[in-house]
Amino acid sequence: MMRTNPLCKGDEDMNVSSMMNRLTREPVKTDGPGDYRENGLLHCAVCGEPKQARKQLPDGKGGFIERLVPISCACVRAKDEAAKQKDQRNQFMASMEQMWAADQLQIPNCLRKTFDIDDRHAANVSDVCRRYAAQWPKMKQENIGVLLFGAVGAGKSFYACAIANAVLAQLDSAVITSFPRILNLLQSTQDKQALLDRMQSYSLLVLDDLGAERDTAYAAEQVFNVVDARVQTGLPLVVTTNLSVKEMQEADSMQLKRIYDRVLELCPVRIKLEGESRRAQNAQQRLAVANDLLKPSART
Repeated sequence: MMRTNPLCKGDEDMNVSSMMNRLTREPVKTDGPGDYRENGLLHCAVCGEPKQARKQLPDGKGGFIERLVPISCACVRAKDEAAKQKDQRNQFMASMEQMWAADQLQIPNCLRKTFDIDDRHAANVSDVCRRYAAQWPKMKQENIGVLLFGAVGAGKSFYACAIANAVLAQLDSAVITSFPRILNLLQSTQDKQALLDRMQSYSLLVLDDLGAERDTAYAAEQVFNVVDARVQTGLPLVVTTNLSVKEMQEADSMQLKRIYDRVLELCPVRIKLEGESRRAQNAQQRLAVANDLLKPSART
């Protein structure tokens, strides 16, 4: 026995017509403070774009009827895009956290060192580093790295971290590590090559404090392996060191010459930081605060 659909064609037309009438007659709550109507369309008071459009919709009777439907103005589109970008960044940073946790290369507390907190005590250095970060896609394509050198505490590590964080903000991978950290990891792992390979998988590799590693043949060999592998990947390197360019060029051992020659090859952008130690200045500021807090309270 053939069953008939309880909703006949006439009922379908009636329901569609009723739904469309209800949908288009009821006011769409898209208006905000100050919104206005122009040419019969609701407009945003902020960006001035329409928040409604005229559309030809089925009338439920086989024809079409013009109705006003809500659309997104520039403000809403910008808000949606910002939310989308935030979600993408959160997902990207979660993946980076997983990578750093797996290889243990990332130096802790580096993510807070950004250009946003730069006091521009070295304005020229800050400007060059900012421009480098802004031109990152081209720098990456051309394999152009940065050498930050100068006295202890001058801010080399801060600007190296700021560059790396600016790269991360562009949703490209970066890791901030040091040769002492790398050497410790290499000594504690069975698969040294896997660690070296993971290190080279980052788009930007920041090596902090070149020259602070142990002065042994083993250390020199591993440092060379890391730098030479970076040459082979064709990806940029940022290096900080207390050594001057002249000291690197005039290294007295063949092992060090091999290392420094490659670093200088990879880092044509060479930035010297001078001036009083930032760490000493920060220590003085903290001392002043401490002395103020530790003053005996005045007797009443």
